[in-house]
Amino acid sequence: MKPLRRADGSALDAWIVTGEFVGVHIARALSGEEGYATTVARPIMRGGGPADYFEIGEAAKFRMRRPKAA
Repeated sequence: MKPLRRADGSALDAWIVTGEFVGVHIARALSGEEGYATTVARPIMRGGGPADYFEIGEAAKFRMRRPKAA
């Protein structure tokens, strides 16, 4: 954990936490031909407000191909 600071160097009441994955376990039902089935897993993520969270679902899914490297 590391305390965050404003651009002027003054302290913020916020911290950044970093870590390293050392292992991942994925249920076979969540792994298919196209890879990890994120919408089937229905993960949640932290939002920006004091109590806001979001769930990833099929209705929010869209496809966007990555541009080819130059």
